[in-house]
Amino acid sequence: MAEYVQQSIEEMLPELEQMERVGICTGIETRKILKKRTNYEYKLRRRTKCKEDFMQYIKYEVDVLKLIHTRRQKVRYHHKRTEIEYAITCRIHNLFRLVTNRFPDDVKLWLSHIEFSQSRKEKSNVSKFFTKMLQVHNKKADLWILAAKWEWENNNSPNNARHLLQQGIRYLSNSQQLWLEYFRMELLYAEKLRQRRSVLGIDEEETDKVSDTVLEGHVAEVVYQKAIEAIPGI
Repeated sequence: MAEYVQQSIEEMLPELEQMERVGICTGIETRKILKKRTNYEYKLRRRTKCKEDFMQYIKYEVDVLKLIHTRRQKVRYHHKRTEIEYAITCRIHNLFRLVTNRFPDDVKLWLSHIEFSQSRKEKSNVSKFFTKMLQVHNKKADLWILAAKWEWENNNSPNNARHLLQQGIRYLSNSQQLWLEYFRMELLYAEKLRQRRSVLGIDEEETDKVSDTVLEGHVAEVVYQKAIEAIPGI
């Protein structure tokens, strides 16, 4: 156990040395951070793993990131981010990966990881972690909808949103929630294309057949008909 902890600690030393060298933290503070991390590392090496230990460690590292941000504003030093913030962020992602692998049934853990990535504006990671979560929790309609809404509203990717809803429906073909969201999204997409065509001043003759199909609501109509077939009485 001790040798693994020691290896982890040694990997942290460069970032702590940089924090001290550039004036973000004092020597006393970096030693306190190292001591705290050492305690957490030993907890994670116990035979019986506890999700609270992982989450406390993650919270501590997030707090360190916040401290660094505050200190950077104070000392007006904005270099060495790769050596400092990037290293800490990678550690947090690794901790989330470990805890979600060990406790995959806990949806809150997955969502916490996604929330952290959103706070760091890591769009590609958000998409990736939504996908990983849905591979485990593919029978939860609300999670498919949450992921699709993020792709639509935050990642500006109607195609990704549509793909997610289609996947969700494959697992939950009788989910009224999913069908309604899919129908709503196709209506919104048609309206978005209409507004775009109006802003750009595109004539009807200039649009292709695929765009016309969407604009005229035919895709949404097909989704509606499929929903009726899948859920009689909807």
